Amino acid sequence: MAGPGAKRTPHTSVLASLVAMPQLTVTWRHGVAALTGAALAASGLFLGGGFERAAAETPADDPQVTTTTSPPTVPIIAEGEALIGNTVLVPLEVRTSGNAVVLDYSLTSLGGAAVTAAPERFVLATADGSQYPGSLSSPEARSVRFEGAAEEVVTEIVVTTWRQRMYEDYETELSLTEGAVLTDGTRIQVDRILEETVGALLYFSIDTGFNRGFQGREFTGPLIVSGGIGWQDTLDVSTTGTSTFFPSLSVTEDPVPDPVPLRVVARPWVPRDEIIVVYRSEGTR
Repeated sequence: MAGPGAKRTPHTSVLASLVAMPQLTVTWRHGVAALTGAALAASGLFLGGGFERAAAETPADDPQVTTTTSPPTVPIIAEGEALIGNTVLVPLEVRTSGNAVVLDYSLTSLGGAAVTAAPERFVLATADGSQYPGSLSSPEARSVRFEGAAEEVVTEIVVTTWRQRMYEDYETELSLTEGAVLTDGTRIQVDRILEETVGALLYFSIDTGFNRGFQGREFTGPLIVSGGIGWQDTLDVSTTGTSTFFPSLSVTEDPVPDPVPLRVVARPWVPRDEIIVVYRSEGTR
């Protein structure tokens, strides 16, 4: 990997080659609110990856009237930094490690202490137009590897997919025979029913959804709350998959109601496709 002062041959920007990428449209069957807090809402920060700046006041015709310009309602992003949702990515170092190029970076949330937007997939472009993919599986990562690129002249690195932490709170139903599929892809199925003196105890099998793979230590849910009369307890999907945990709900109704009314509280990491430049070598800026 050549240093900043090395001579570079013309190349095709990875932006041009990726501009035709299909953009992901996220639709929701239930209301979803992003986890940013009232402070961000008041400052005009939008979680889809953009900001809205305060417009300047129109100068009055009367020369005796003093007009002012409202300051921007968002923080200034310095040159070389990148805005990903409500998170600022700062590239720290581009280095080689074995046969790979590694990008080290920091993430700073604009919505509080916890990072709620993070990069997932990257593409590294070289001086001769070659491209190398890199990907992550956790929002806690602070470096990404591009295997096989160690001998290349790096010109640009972009994010092609990032994840936004969202909040869901909705009601649904679970069939005793067919189960239910939640909005994040989690599938819940009744495994067996244990009859009791009053009511019954329902045991479940749970397959976590497609957003489970992009998780950090703070992963929670979905949390399943039984919503009908006579139902007790909750199901915390984050604790499934262990030999000592058997997810169950108890009900005092006899016979067991079918379908089972449920309330779901979840915080999935929703994928968003967007091309964001996070690094450019000095010779291509």
